[in-house]
Amino acid sequence: MRVIQIGAGQFGRSWLTRIVPSCQELELVGVVDGNPLALEAVKLQAGLPEDILFTSLEEALHRVSPEAAINVTPPSVHREVSMQCMAAGVPVLCEKPIALNAEDAEELHRQSLASVIPVMIAENYRYAPIVRKLRGLIKEGAIGDIHTVHVQFFKHHPVFTNYHKDLPFPLLTDVAIHHLDMLRYLTGLEAVSVYARASTPPGSWYGTRYSDTELLLELENQVKASYVGSLASFENTGSWLGDWRIEGERGLLLFDGQQITLSQKSGKTIYTLEDRIDNRVYVVQEFLNALRSGRPGETDISDNIRTYRIVEAAMESIRMHCAVHIRQ
Repeated sequence: MRVIQIGAGQFGRSWLTRIVPSCQELELVGVVDGNPLALEAVKLQAGLPEDILFTSLEEALHRVSPEAAINVTPPSVHREVSMQCMAAGVPVLCEKPIALNAEDAEELHRQSLASVIPVMIAENYRYAPIVRKLRGLIKEGAIGDIHTVHVQFFKHHPVFTNYHKDLPFPLLTDVAIHHLDMLRYLTGLEAVSVYARASTPPGSWYGTRYSDTELLLELENQVKASYVGSLASFENTGSWLGDWRIEGERGLLLFDGQQITLSQKSGKTIYTLEDRIDNRVYVVQEFLNALRSGRPGETDISDNIRTYRIVEAAMESIRMHCAVHIRQ
């Protein structure tokens, strides 16, 4: 499938050097970035030919007639870029979050539905094989009906040269959104309400931006969930997938991002899965399979907008100092 990638910055380069070359079903026919220096850098790093590099998305769409687009731009331009691709009839795989604000996210959703042009969001954490295994155990009833979920995430993440510097809630909007998507995926339940608070440790490199977030969520079926996370921890603790404790009526599941421990009355069972594939590759495979079969992708915008609405409600809760109902 002929694809273009829009965005050749720090994260875009990782797509072009690690993900796109790993997907045999992709033919990269264009790379777009408004910064010529970024294009020159990625040309050297990824070994790209000069004739597929563009500083104008409009020109790229006209010149190479792609069948799909990968949007790896900063969230502030997600809406503009995705809308331009949809106007040209080109399906989009867009990095999370959908957009920088609720208005843009909802407009993208409406436009995708109205134009019948697919937009899928690259919420890649749920695609990790070990996460799929965890979902399988829950779905099979290994711990019975879930009643509580607790998630912890702590990272020392001083890298602050990308678009994080422009986000008032970098943890919540760019990292915790992955964990909230996992929460919906693992439980099969939607979030009903959220109470949130945010902070930043004194002296943190995040300054006035909120690197730490705590959430109390109520899911469907009166299931309770909590989330505590930080990008400004003293040291890294655990996996980027987070540390999970999922309690059910007949057992307990612990997950540290690499290993699952299932505790039942009969004893404990440990599951591990060796997988060296970047889970963004699985996202691309799902995107292509969905396009070819004419079905919505698993993280199609109509699904992912529900994850986005949790984040939006959490930000409102932080501002209002009260629990906020989440739109369905």
